Amino acid sequence: WKSAYETFMEHVTYEPDGTCNCNGIFSRQCYEDWLDSRQIISKRPEQSFRKALVGHVTGESRRKPFPPEIESCVLERLRERRVWECFAQDEESDIRIGVQGFRKMGYYESRSEELKVNTSPNSAENSLLIPLEESLFV
Repeated sequence: WKSAYETFMEHVTYEPDGTCNCNGIFSRQCYEDWLDSRQIISKRPEQSFRKALVGHVTGESRRKPFPPEIESCVLERLRERRVWECFAQDEESDIRIGVQGFRKMGYYESRSEELKVNTSPNSAENSLLIPLEESLFV
């Protein structure tokens, strides 16, 4: 038995120059491996697969987030407005997962945005700070 995270990570490869290639996560083989690793198959396994992948990208539902470079690669693919390869092979299918793209932020992407907001010189938090010298005389 393997976790969804382990299954997804098995399908990530690295190019000789060190760049991440996450195309395998969207492959039919990854989807089938994920299905094989499930103890109980849901009524809508395609939606469960999507939910598991998105959960690891966003870190939601207490899921372990992907490392930053993998998150970035997966987000690029998720944001494309087309049916994922693992579901595109069956033309008679009504599965359209991926057609609307993905608008949410990834786990590390949202953390970097929070950091930018909290460290900007005009942030509300910084405007409430009183220099130490002045605070002694108030």
